[in-house]
Amino acid sequence: MSKQAAIVVFRLGSLGDTVMALPLFHRIAQLHPQSRRVLLTNIPVAANAAPAAAVLGESGLIHDYIAYPLGLRSPAKLLELRRGIIELNASTLYYLQECHSPSRAIRDYLFFRFCGISKVVGAPILSALRRPPTDLPDGEQEAECERLARNLATLAPIDLKSAESWDLRLNAAEREIGRAAVAPLGERPIIAINTGGKVAKNDWGQANWRALVASLADRFESFGLLSVGAAQDAERASDIGTLWRGPFVDLSGKLSPRQSAAALECATLFVGHDSGPIHLASAVGVSCVGLYGDHNPPRAWHPYFGEHRIIHDMRGVAHITVEEVDRAVEAFLGVGRKAS
Repeated sequence: MSKQAAIVVFRLGSLGDTVMALPLFHRIAQLHPQSRRVLLTNIPVAANAAPAAAVLGESGLIHDYIAYPLGLRSPAKLLELRRGIIELNASTLYYLQECHSPSRAIRDYLFFRFCGISKVVGAPILSALRRPPTDLPDGEQEAECERLARNLATLAPIDLKSAESWDLRLNAAEREIGRAAVAPLGERPIIAINTGGKVAKNDWGQANWRALVASLADRFESFGLLSVGAAQDAERASDIGTLWRGPFVDLSGKLSPRQSAAALECATLFVGHDSGPIHLASAVGVSCVGLYGDHNPPRAWHPYFGEHRIIHDMRGVAHITVEEVDRAVEAFLGVGRKAS
């Protein structure tokens, strides 16, 4: 695209962070359909985490990316980033970054103004923008997408319950690849799982996953089992797959995030950790059973769109029992039956 004046969106993070902001990306695109929309984000995130560009792809929600180096302390790096932002000729920046500190918000605001941006929308400088709702059950926190929508309320109401707000805009080629990947499972219903993730404390443990899959295999052998995740998850997935009585496909590290989303569209149910793939599954309309521990407060990072059963134990994910997860799966799929 030509170098016309850009709209800048500031959002750091990886797969889950990007998916949870989808309704805001859609709203910004609706408000600025003719503008070049540039995402200021961290590139890369981590060796086993998908950058935002891999999640948004050719959706048209974002046209370009500019790297925001984490832990900016070098004046030279700050000036380099400033030059990159100035070159965008942007007058408006949408602040989608999580920020609980007023000093951090003010610092960011002043830096973006120093970069020539005259309008910064959503920076939580005022305490009202940082203050969460007070009517939530004890221990719960507003969902991340709700926080973003509240901070950017000037964009007009955003329907967080609408499928259009969560549309990844997968293209025909991505869907073709995703569906070809699950073709070995045939026409049968599919249980999808993700047993990995980049945060170690979110890991339920291989022994628990083996016990769960063995239990489900005894009752849902008419289902196919699909495993998704990063390449680092392949060994674990292969071990678990040996317990499944029906067909099994492991896509760990084999597809892009968007192709994985296309594969997940074929699933009946998703079971997984507090990690990016659960948000991909939710975005494409798949019900989820989520396993959450003490890494995040209840509700804040639960999958938002669709019907889900979240088991959240603030003592730690290791306190979630196999029986709890088994019952949650059964609540969605029924008691199951062996093939006759």
